[in-house]
Amino acid sequence: MKPLPATYLEHLAAYDAPLLKAARDNAAEIRSSGQTELSASELIQSDKNYEPIIMRRIDALLANTSKKHRISLPELRKRMKQGEFDSDINALRIISAKMYLTAIRHFIAGERIYYCADGLADRLMHTDVKVPSELLRLPFSHIMLIVSAPDLTERFARDRGAKATKARPICVTVAQDERDGLPAWVIDISQTRGEKLIASDHRTLILHPGTTSAAIIRQDHEAALTHVPADDFAAIQEHIPSLRGPDTPTAFDADQLWLYRLIVNLVLYITSAAPELGWNRKNGKQHAGDRVNFSPREHIVVGESVSRIIRYSEPAARTSTDNGTGAVRPLAHQVIVAGHWKSQAYGPNRESRKTIWIEPYERGPDVAQMVARPVLVR
Repeated sequence: MKPLPATYLEHLAAYDAPLLKAARDNAAEIRSSGQTELSASELIQSDKNYEPIIMRRIDALLANTSKKHRISLPELRKRMKQGEFDSDINALRIISAKMYLTAIRHFIAGERIYYCADGLADRLMHTDVKVPSELLRLPFSHIMLIVSAPDLTERFARDRGAKATKARPICVTVAQDERDGLPAWVIDISQTRGEKLIASDHRTLILHPGTTSAAIIRQDHEAALTHVPADDFAAIQEHIPSLRGPDTPTAFDADQLWLYRLIVNLVLYITSAAPELGWNRKNGKQHAGDRVNFSPREHIVVGESVSRIIRYSEPAARTSTDNGTGAVRPLAHQVIVAGHWKSQAYGPNRESRKTIWIEPYERGPDVAQMVARPVLVR
């Protein structure tokens, strides 16, 4: 098992430790009072230490500007009162609020961190994502997902214009929220290196009822039109088109939405009928002192025994077809059959539903048949 990598919280601890401490302290007070359903603005306004942190950051901004441009601080403060730095200060406030909300929601929800094993990440990337939005639910109000598969972390960095050689594990936070009376997921994605944020993304997915997860991810959520009849819940797999993984171009890959497909599939896996969730795990003593690269926090390891999909160098095969004799022609090469999700009926009168993951798998000739083929010498 690989060591558990540093999370976004380690980045905040290096970047602004007082902000992280303020979020933790305020979260403890909110949990003890039982007021855990506060809105974003209420969470910020409830913390008496938040505004002094912002003022300290503004002072640091002015000090850096003074040093860089050799302008006195009194002159800069005068210009600030005249509104010259409004755009910079607003940006600082927005970034600070995002950091604070991520931290305080994480602490209020009980610090749930899920580390996705590389094999599971690989197979979820080859799993269809078109499921009814009603199946999308978080196990807690805020969770953190860690993905460290090298091919995925490097790909995310390249997609965001960062150097792949500096790519670090992807840290995703997903918070339950509400938009115009509809449930929503607030998703923040980050890759860090010490104090530096090298790649990031942020989206809010509004879970419109009667739509699919694919439609929710693709459309920025205000006009989702794809309707899934309630009768289709009994056999979701029958109306799911094939969406392959990173090695085959799809609309998700072209639009750089592949990571959101993985996020949705990982949440579906965690909340499915039989997920493999390990005990909470911490790094050993050999990594305890390096909090820049490794996390001191407990992680729930997800899918540790799931293996990666075996890929062969053979070209992709066409599907088997009838050769005119009524027999099905066997595949000449290995192909990957996409996984999918199934809504399984159970309970009295089969009225209850549980989500079951049908894993992707390899189809085609046996490895021995591919490697040890007879050779005819003429």
